[in-house]
Amino acid sequence: MECFIVEKDNIDEEQARLVLVGDEAKHAVRSLRMKEGNLLIATDLSGVCYSSKITSINKLSKDDWEAECEILEKLPNHNESSKHIHLVMGILQQASKFEEILEKSTELGVKEFTPIYSARSEKEELNRDRSERIIRSATKQVSRATSPVLQETEAFLIAVLRLREKEYDVIIFHEQIETEQAFRTEDIRSVPTALVIGPEGGF
Repeated sequence: MECFIVEKDNIDEEQARLVLVGDEAKHAVRSLRMKEGNLLIATDLSGVCYSSKITSINKLSKDDWEAECEILEKLPNHNESSKHIHLVMGILQQASKFEEILEKSTELGVKEFTPIYSARSEKEELNRDRSERIIRSATKQVSRATSPVLQETEAFLIAVLRLREKEYDVIIFHEQIETEQAFRTEDIRSVPTALVIGPEGGF
């Protein structure tokens, strides 16, 4: 079932009604040729999805549409993992590889991202607007109720210390780790966990 983003101001739970507007409505009506009676999932990106049915489609102007929907079911935390995973990852020289990690990690349920730079980083900046668009698109792809948070870029050590202060378990995937310090899945506890990976050259 196709998933769309609905703004909170366009949701009326008392009337069991929501309205898709802007690019979301245009995508549904023009690109996907959806019609009255078609079913969809709408996510508010803040924790709730809505199973919905299109009841009417309105053309507001030449290139502006809205799709009114009946809410069939409220789906809190739809397709959300019970585990809070925060991915801390080095900014890669090849932007497409970094963006692929953002996309697939969002689809797998990661809840936060922190881009980092370290001693061997080739790049220290990323296209934030594009990264956020990729995250939103991936959130829709798997009908998640919540969109992951993209934190500000930080230096490696600052990011790790900040997460330790918040009492995260921090697991650093280091290229020269000793065998006795290697990561084991049974080490994962129920507390929020940060997975830290470096850039192409490692930490």
